[in-house]
Amino acid sequence: MSQFSEKDFDAINYADFRPTYSIEFYKKMNEYHEGEKNLLIDVGCGPGTATLQLVNLLKFKKTIGTDISKPMVDGGNNLKQKDSNVEFLVSSGEDFQFLGEEFNAKKVDMITAAECVHYIGFNIFQENCWKNLRKNGTLAIWGYVNPTIAGHPKVDKISFDYFYSADKFGPYWQQPGGKIISNLLQDCKWDETKYKDIKNVVMFARDYGTGVNEDELYFGCSSTPEGLRRYFTTTSFYHGWKKDHPNEKDLSESFLEEVLAACPDLKANSKVQIVFDTFYMFARAI
Repeated sequence: MSQFSEKDFDAINYADFRPTYSIEFYKKMNEYHEGEKNLLIDVGCGPGTATLQLVNLLKFKKTIGTDISKPMVDGGNNLKQKDSNVEFLVSSGEDFQFLGEEFNAKKVDMITAAECVHYIGFNIFQENCWKNLRKNGTLAIWGYVNPTIAGHPKVDKISFDYFYSADKFGPYWQQPGGKIISNLLQDCKWDETKYKDIKNVVMFARDYGTGVNEDELYFGCSSTPEGLRRYFTTTSFYHGWKKDHPNEKDLSESFLEEVLAACPDLKANSKVQIVFDTFYMFARAI
């Protein structure tokens, strides 16, 4: 994740080629939340992709997005509306000292974390969130990994190979976070002395379109095979690999070539549905 903090990291590229979260997903979150909507904190906010959706759809009186990466925070500040009730701050995901006098005062109504808790550490994160959430305040965690193109199972194997093989991006995953997210946080356990009404949902991309899950809750986007290639370039492992191999053929380009060779019905600009293995976790503070 440290690559996201480097000055040359492209936050706009990150915002443009990452998947979005559906209105249906935010409806689920909104229905789960109980009580007041005074303050929402979105940690690991990146360039504000989820933060700005939360502002528009959940309509809290105030929203704060935090990220350890200044380029990401700058990206969020550039995207927000001038008179918006959202602010973006540089802060590590487990640190809420920016709340000042209300730090650890249990006054926050909701804390959200999209695609970041595997880097922060689940146990310290849930502990520090509990110290700041009001009684029955919501902690919502979600994320995604392992992209594929719906209806093209061959892409699953190609994507997995590039993600995890030792001669490709595998060595560039920051650990243990990489293993945690690849398992969709299924090994992370809630402290049930501090949280109740726990809801953990895991959905695998291979089941998309089969009726096993609610398809509208999957994280993904309508894009192209080229768009999927560009997604690769937003990852920290790609950024790390590129630093070490500045003069080699770009692995994301090799990935796209393999996808098009394996799926002759596709072209680089074909309209496709990109789908990820998806998880979300909701809980209420006791």
